[in-house]
Amino acid sequence: MAKIIGRPASEKEILKRCSEDLQSFEEIGKNYRTYNNQLEDKRGEFYDRLPEKIENEKEKLNEIENRKEMKIKEYENKIREIRNKVTKNKENKKWFSVISNHFQIFFKKYISKPWNVRKIKKEIGKQKEKLNQLKENPEKIFEQQNDDMISRINHLEKIMNDPLYAGAQGEIKVLNKLSKLNDNYRVLCGLEIELDDYISYEGKKNLKSAQMDFVVVSHKGVFLIEVKNWGNRYTSKNTGFSPHEQLDRAGRVLYVFLESRLGDVIPLLQEKIQFDGKRLTKVLIPIQNNITYDRNYKYVLISSVSELNNFIQDREDVYDQKEVKKITETLKRFVTERDKSIEEFLDELF
Repeated sequence: MAKIIGRPASEKEILKRCSEDLQSFEEIGKNYRTYNNQLEDKRGEFYDRLPEKIENEKEKLNEIENRKEMKIKEYENKIREIRNKVTKNKENKKWFSVISNHFQIFFKKYISKPWNVRKIKKEIGKQKEKLNQLKENPEKIFEQQNDDMISRINHLEKIMNDPLYAGAQGEIKVLNKLSKLNDNYRVLCGLEIELDDYISYEGKKNLKSAQMDFVVVSHKGVFLIEVKNWGNRYTSKNTGFSPHEQLDRAGRVLYVFLESRLGDVIPLLQEKIQFDGKRLTKVLIPIQNNITYDRNYKYVLISSVSELNNFIQDREDVYDQKEVKKITETLKRFVTERDKSIEEFLDELF
């Protein structure tokens, strides 16, 4: 199995947008499917129980309405009792009690009773609205009850619809293929190299840095691999650099960098490693097989994922193991590192 150094830059960027419990790119699609299945199970259960739920809410409405009628009767009986007291107090000429009784009647009839009945009417209104929602718009009720899960699904769906997600899918597909090469191969992921000064490209001094999906280093040479998982529509409407030019520019940066740096990194190996264009191969991988060879970029070669490893392995050997190691050491500090777990950090520390 090939030695993988770093991780695809697009994968790491996508994972930054996910919740912390997601540790790998594969978990995004897996969790999305799991959440959707769980939501559909909940939806089925909700609608199966909906008729029963509506009947229960009708009963609650009846109970509240009955409570209102009982509360009204309760106040009417209390007011009647106080009026009877007024009659007796008048007969006994207890005028202070008569005044107090009239105050009680006024308070219960015009303040306490309306306030309590109004409170119950609000309950009735809310219950009727709830019952109406269950009958007319049950999906809204279901969504409110499962708001957290729906939010998670929508967040993952937004991520999966991002073009960067498709890019990461393509890069991981290629990485899985490259990982099947034997342990003589080094696969460096997500390199970002910046030169000390601008260099010329197509007659203009306008190139200084480049991002690279993968660089494979082996006895067969150095392979710069660019992955494009573009749909036909996006490919036809692209107004920026073409994939061929992107790879060609990145190849120019990589060539200048290696040509200038090799021989200066490992003190014990002072001899200069011969590096020229023939030892650097630029390979474009269109995941959807919708990008073809362009004669304007004759050194940008096209390969499929299925043929990529054979394409590399069929080359003649140009480097020995010592040279492979030195090139790898020169490049490895530019890869997109994966985030280490706490356990891995502690292992390295102690």
